[in-house]
Amino acid sequence: MIVRRLLKQARRRWAHIRLERMEMRALFDSYPKDAIAPKYHQLFALYRMIIRRKPAVVVELGGGYSTFIIARAARDLAAKGTAIRFFSVDESEYWQSVVRGHMPQTLQAHTTFHRADVVAHPEGKGFASLPVERANFVYVDGGDLLDPVRLERDAPRDFAILVDGRRSTVEFLKSHLTLNYRITSLDDGKQTLFERR
Repeated sequence: MIVRRLLKQARRRWAHIRLERMEMRALFDSYPKDAIAPKYHQLFALYRMIIRRKPAVVVELGGGYSTFIIARAARDLAAKGTAIRFFSVDESEYWQSVVRGHMPQTLQAHTTFHRADVVAHPEGKGFASLPVERANFVYVDGGDLLDPVRLERDAPRDFAILVDGRRSTVEFLKSHLTLNYRITSLDDGKQTLFERR
């Protein structure tokens, strides 16, 4: 138990240091006081996941610290010749403007912001519109339950969904996604990854 806790602390410290070296951590220093504190270990794990998977299209449902991280991964992959189209979708004009206001132009160049209200669809609640109908990787940190299901309809072979927390969303997806997935619990159950088999 003690060893596990020490390893967890070491991993979190290492992620913090890596984001510091990437000059990402400082971007969050002047964030509004009412913002939830960043979880650096999860952010760095997200960065590594994008770098490893190289998804052609990424859709983020609910922007925030993760927007910076995905944009940085897109920029780093572009520098190595792998193009990624990244769409950050949010219903809050305020929080989207906060992200834009803190994001350097070098990262904004790799990000397409899309604002949409959450509305009722016949199948459930979701964004009124999505910027694309097909994505390789969906990061769920906002929005509503229906959107990953809508994006699954034309899912490519490497389709994956990463849900940050949101147990009700995870349970909804388990019962409403139609393709066959490997489901992995990450960060002691705080995140769930759905990977198309």
